[in-house]
Amino acid sequence: MGWGVETWNRARGWPLGSKILDGPVAAKKLTGLVLVAWPLSLLSARFAAQWLLARARAGSNPGLRLWLVAATLALIPQTAIDLFCRRVWGAYEWSQPRCAWEGIVFDWLPGLWLAHLLALAGAVPALLDKRPVPSLPPVGAFLLWVGWNLLWLGACWGRVAEATLAAVLAPFTMVTLWAFRNGYPARG
Repeated sequence: MGWGVETWNRARGWPLGSKILDGPVAAKKLTGLVLVAWPLSLLSARFAAQWLLARARAGSNPGLRLWLVAATLALIPQTAIDLFCRRVWGAYEWSQPRCAWEGIVFDWLPGLWLAHLLALAGAVPALLDKRPVPSLPPVGAFLLWVGWNLLWLGACWGRVAEATLAAVLAPFTMVTLWAFRNGYPARG
């Protein structure tokens, strides 16, 4: 799904916005990165969302909440990956961004969020917890969220402004601490 969205976006400049690629080598690097980055960003965000929502008040449509929260949380590592690709690799630059702050481009986030929703919707049959009593993923799965984000934030360390890094680090830290604040919930 990520590869399809990125390919469509390169041809049309929509839904993410147009990028100016730095040659065919950059395009090949980005294609390889997309094939790894999208699934890991979405899966790690889904694990974090499961942990985040584990202690939430029971209500209607828990699957819908999980879907929306996971799509939103996946924006955090994707933003760090975007910074890495632009500031460290120099693989591309956004063409005429309308809304940017400290090197973070916000124009592509709504389109990326919708693409995350589509990708997660397509993966629902594989991601559904089919056990009679759903349970949280193991701690190692949650640590995938931590490690995946720290990998990209570390790759940007010293190569982007401190305010830029803080703008990505702050939501990651808040989500991680909030999701992990009371340890692994007791199974009921």
